[in-house]
Amino acid sequence: MNESECSNANWQLIGKQDGVNGKLKSNAIKHEKACSEYGISINNEEYNSGHDEGLVQYCTDSSGFILGERGKAYNGVCANNLEQVFLVGYVIGKKFYHAQRKVNEVKSELRSIDKKAEKYAEEIDELSAKKKSGVTVDEINVIQKRIFELTFEAGKLEGEEEALKEKLAVNKHEFARLRDEYPLYN
Repeated sequence: MNESECSNANWQLIGKQDGVNGKLKSNAIKHEKACSEYGISINNEEYNSGHDEGLVQYCTDSSGFILGERGKAYNGVCANNLEQVFLVGYVIGKKFYHAQRKVNEVKSELRSIDKKAEKYAEEIDELSAKKKSGVTVDEINVIQKRIFELTFEAGKLEGEEEALKEKLAVNKHEFARLRDEYPLYN
């Protein structure tokens, strides 16, 4: 904060914004430090009042869900009476986060396999062309051996790809099941 912001600050509003954003009350220390450079103190009473007001808006099941779905950690900012409601959404959001993460991980593995298979196919094409370009019998044998190895590895990749596609289908089904189980959080 600059000097003008510190001297004209509405500490209740700043506290409320921090509360609405799920920040701890100790965030006031950051404001206090910034304003102390200009010899200005924050109004802790107003800040705390606004912060409490903001937490009422933040500590809901939908805010908990959003935090959980993003895979973020909960910092325990909600008071006991609000925390139970917040945690209901948070736990459900975490389930969605983990289910989506499983889907994304398998998709990433499939992309990796596709890249490997593409490299193998390119190398096989290059070797096949080289084999036709007047090389010696010994070189042909080496090329054919490498083509065989690459073809074998490509075959293994196909098996891995099929297994991953099945895993992806299961993970997508699990994600869809969550959406059906918790329709209010879609």
